[in-house]
Amino acid sequence: LEPFLAAYRESKSVAEGFGRVMAMLFGRLGLIVADPSRRDLKALARPLLGRFLERLAPMETALGEREDELEARGFPLQVPPRAGRTGLFLLDDRGRRRALLHDSGTEAGRFTLGGLPGSSLDRGRLDSMADEEPWRFSGSALTRCLFQDYLFPTAAYVGGPGEVAYLAQSSALYPVLEMTAPAVVPRPSFTILEPAVERFLAKQGVEPAAALLRPEELRPRLLREPADPGLLESVGRARHRMGELLDDLEEAITPLDQTLAGPVGRVRAGGFKGLDKVEKKVQAALQRREQTSFDALERTLNSLRPRGKPQERVLAGLPLVCRYGTGLLDDLLAASEPCSAAHLVVACR
Repeated sequence: LEPFLAAYRESKSVAEGFGRVMAMLFGRLGLIVADPSRRDLKALARPLLGRFLERLAPMETALGEREDELEARGFPLQVPPRAGRTGLFLLDDRGRRRALLHDSGTEAGRFTLGGLPGSSLDRGRLDSMADEEPWRFSGSALTRCLFQDYLFPTAAYVGGPGEVAYLAQSSALYPVLEMTAPAVVPRPSFTILEPAVERFLAKQGVEPAAALLRPEELRPRLLREPADPGLLESVGRARHRMGELLDDLEEAITPLDQTLAGPVGRVRAGGFKGLDKVEKKVQAALQRREQTSFDALERTLNSLRPRGKPQERVLAGLPLVCRYGTGLLDDLLAASEPCSAAHLVVACR
């Protein structure tokens, strides 16, 4: 963990620290990390920004038509429409990032900043800012990919379900800006199988893929396991045999002296009391073992599907890398199949 902590300590910003960590993990693979807030990068995107401001109306038309089409086909919108949206954010005079919105309360061509009552900008002011201060502009969740692909021309975009859902909307904007949308390539997804989880599933005779697809079947399987009734039956047999032996002893010795029945009775009472204690301890041990099994089950389910969701939606990858080393990343890369959306189970070694 220390190298990753040092990366953030030695950085001037969270973004720089994140970039250092990514470079440590993936730099050997040729990964390049760029900070989108850099002013020199924003300046390079100035031509696209000017084109963007010129074509706000046709962009909104294209986006609205795409959203209608997606909803007609039964797909939920990743980003619901917002009244007055432009797809841009602007840093106000205090350095706060605010949504740039069409001002519906005034004549066409005027804009306002979200959350800043009374703010008003005309198109000329925006054009001037885009030319002189392009660093003040940034894209929304639907439009930042346009600036990304303008600065770094992209042939194929590898994304998960969420990212692909964004592109289902935003890809309608590329033709309006005379850009070509990248091909969409589904990324592989993984479930990391930690050693303790792998051992537990093996003990239960459950394949990891089956546990992942049908985790609800693990509990009934554990409940069906016998709780070793033979253990408690052994205590019962001991009680019965002890009673028979004491009966035989009493029958043999009382003809000699009737008062000997008293000591035999006291032995009987003490012996049965001792067996009662043994029985309670056996029951407690069985309960502890059963609880241990259920605890292991809960840990297994929480590892496979934390909070009932895929690992990648809940767990951060860095703790796993700290625990198992960067070799885990090599295992994931080796298991990956290009252009495949297959979900893979990868065991930690």
